[in-house]
Amino acid sequence: MTKVPLELLGIEVDTDDPGESAQNLGLGVIGVTLTMAVVGAGAYLYNTARQKAGVTDDDVSIPGV
Repeated sequence: MTKVPLELLGIEVDTDDPGESAQNLGLGVIGVTLTMAVVGAGAYLYNTARQKAGVTDDDVSIPGV
């Protein structure tokens, strides 16, 4: 039958075996969600550390860092 590629997750949904495809899709979504959670937590910790250290954009020579 048909295979539908999901480029963002790097997987294909195979209509011959919907159970396996649903599991692959679910695991792909969980992986993307966990990656975004780690990136968000890192950004929060970085910004919190900068704030507690009293670093402002005027204190750094490279804007945005």
